Amino acid sequence: MSPRSSKEFEQIRKSRRESILNAALRLFADKGYRATSMSHIAENAGVAKGLIYNYFDSKEQLLEDVIQKGFDSCMPQISEEEFTKSAPETIFKDILYMMKESFKSHPHFWQLYARLFMQVYENQSLLKRMDQYSRKYYDYLGNLLVQLNIPDVQTETFKLAALLDGILLHYLAVEKYPLDDVVDSIVNEYLHKRKPS
Repeated sequence: MSPRSSKEFEQIRKSRRESILNAALRLFADKGYRATSMSHIAENAGVAKGLIYNYFDSKEQLLEDVIQKGFDSCMPQISEEEFTKSAPETIFKDILYMMKESFKSHPHFWQLYARLFMQVYENQSLLKRMDQYSRKYYDYLGNLLVQLNIPDVQTETFKLAALLDGILLHYLAVEKYPLDDVVDSIVNEYLHKRKPS
């Protein structure tokens, strides 16, 4: 058997790191950050506990990387080109519908997000990280509302963010929650709030 190439080693490394991140996400979401040990994560990822520290300095860094990966892959993204070429109404609808689909297709991340949102003041590092994402999120929503010509953009941005967070919590907690209908209702409400151009 020939020795592995550096490319093969890099692929193995990436695959192991991904397995650890995925196991951590599931466990943090299901059991909570504090109740999840590095041993649990290693067992669920199929690696030795000591190996995790080759990829992450600490459990806290692992959590931060899980959050980063989650926001990067679960938050709706519209390219600058789409933003300038598409009608504001279309962009607004697309973003809210992408968010709705993300709630459905990434339940572990959104469950973790909801858990952390309620515990954020217990951890200053986490508070800063969540604040960074929240500010990006508010800026993004605010830009959408500016494009829609919505009055009182600052207040409406915080209101829309609170609505989406509330919808997420209800979607996670209530069996047969009418997610599609609720998001449709919000889209219609905001499209009717527009000031005439």
